Amino acid sequence: MASTDVADLLFRFQQIQADDHDILMNRFCELIQGANQDSAQFYLESFNWNLQAAVNAWFEYGGVVSLPRAKFIDDVTIGEGQSVPPSNEFTKTWAIQNNGHTPWPTGCRLEYINGRKLAGPNSVEVPALQAGETTQVSVNMMSPEETGLYESRWSLVTERGAHFGDTIWCIIPVEEGGTLAVTQMIERL
Repeated sequence: MASTDVADLLFRFQQIQADDHDILMNRFCELIQGANQDSAQFYLESFNWNLQAAVNAWFEYGGVVSLPRAKFIDDVTIGEGQSVPPSNEFTKTWAIQNNGHTPWPTGCRLEYINGRKLAGPNSVEVPALQAGETTQVSVNMMSPEETGLYESRWSLVTERGAHFGDTIWCIIPVEEGGTLAVTQMIERL
C-alpha cells in the first residue's frame, strides 16, 4: 500500500463518528473495495466494532476480497452465425450464469474491454443474479462500413471496476448481402 493510500485511509478514519453497526459495516466495505457485509461484520465484531482496528486486521491477517463468479452459457443472438451487411444496426445477445455461491452485487455491468468497438455502448447493466441464476444480456451494435471479420471482447465488471467471470467474445462477419440485420428486424415484427 502506497504512503498516500495510508495517509488517505488515516484521514478517512478521523472523519468517522458512528456507532450504528450497519453504518460501520457499510463504511468498512467502502474502505476495502470488494469486501462483503459478512466479512465486515466478522472483522468489526472481532474488534468490538472499532472500524480502524477491523480494517487494520483485514490487511494484517490477509483478508481476501471475493469476486462474483460468472459463466458464459451461450450466444443466443437471433440470427447467430449470419453475416451482417456494412453499416447496419444489430443486437448481440449472450446467456450468462452466476455460477458462484453468492448473489452478484447490484451495479454490475457487461463492459467492452478491447477489439473492434462496434459503435455500441461501452457497457450495459446486468441484473444482480442470485447464485445459479441465468440471464440474457443484449448489446445494440452497428457493423463497420467495410467488409471483414470483426471481433471484440467484453467482461463482466462490478460497480467498483473489478472484472470477473468468463470473457465474452463478439465475432461478426461483415459482408455485402449479410442477413443478420434483416433476420432480427423480421423477428421483432
